[in-house]
Amino acid sequence: MRNIQTHWNRLTRAAASASLLVALFGAPALADEPTAEVTSEGSEASAAPSKLSASVTAATSIGIGTFVEGPQKRELIVGSLSPRVAYKLADTVSLSGGIGVTWYALESAGVGYEPNRVLLGSASATLSDGSIWADKERGLNLSGSFTLVAPTSLSDQLTNKLFSMTPSLALRWKSGDFSLSGNTSFSKVFNRTNQATLDCSSFSDPEECRQGRLLSDSLTSESVDGEVVLTGTGLTSFAVVYGLSAGYSPMDGLNLGLGLSMSHAWGVMNLPEDSLASVNAKTGRSQSDALTSSLSVSYQALKQLSVGLSLATSTSRPLGAQGDDLVIFDFTRASDNITSIGLSVTGSM
Repeated sequence: MRNIQTHWNRLTRAAASASLLVALFGAPALADEPTAEVTSEGSEASAAPSKLSASVTAATSIGIGTFVEGPQKRELIVGSLSPRVAYKLADTVSLSGGIGVTWYALESAGVGYEPNRVLLGSASATLSDGSIWADKERGLNLSGSFTLVAPTSLSDQLTNKLFSMTPSLALRWKSGDFSLSGNTSFSKVFNRTNQATLDCSSFSDPEECRQGRLLSDSLTSESVDGEVVLTGTGLTSFAVVYGLSAGYSPMDGLNLGLGLSMSHAWGVMNLPEDSLASVNAKTGRSQSDALTSSLSVSYQALKQLSVGLSLATSTSRPLGAQGDDLVIFDFTRASDNITSIGLSVTGSM
């Protein structure tokens, strides 16, 4: 149980970090692959491609602290399974939906779950347009999407989330085997309360749900009308994410990528300045930031199967603990597991 802004940073890192995927997939024919049929005259005609498609991704992200010895060793292995279904509405427009399952294989202080904990993720539905505007002569293409997220995960329930919505845009320039993309998104979160709460009636032992329990360095609990309120800076109200990425495709099916993105999340509550506030304290909405840098390589092994490998660093302290550093592709803070290595496999039909 942690502040939702910490949770936002974890989500941003998980989205940018590549995952180690360890599932076996069959090799069914693609649903939209034309199939031959024999007409009454004996000639072959191509069947219309299906508008419905599906994919399944199994993933495991391994924190860099897993590979070191000594005081900095802190194992972190997180797996996931993410099925998704899409329906093509027009040439470049599609509607898709999915829900994931996350498996916390090894205990880590940064995660807070016991080993082998399996949790349901948030369900989402996305309307996307792969080409809102394009200039083929200059190699430019503008795409966009609108996503709605339903509160099916444990963290959604803890934060009393009703739903969230995220519009996003991406502009891509491609020249030969090289490409450069810029993207931005805005997320608005709607919650039932301003603070995360926990219903004490679900606990068999009242001592496990009590006031004054220290949950983190800055988060304690307060009992109010049969619920425990997790006091702190409150829940996230909205967030902005923006980034740049570069790609290179030296051969058919092989893609190399380099990315850098930044996110900012603002809380629901406004924090006033009082007599106990530090001289360095800032009034107004609470804010948390995250910087993510990533390297990736992917290969389309088959039409129905792709694999990928990546390295990513994501931190809520972009300038380091003292504000005098730029934390990208960092290996010096192994115990924080802000850097992860991943391998991915995705099967589609």
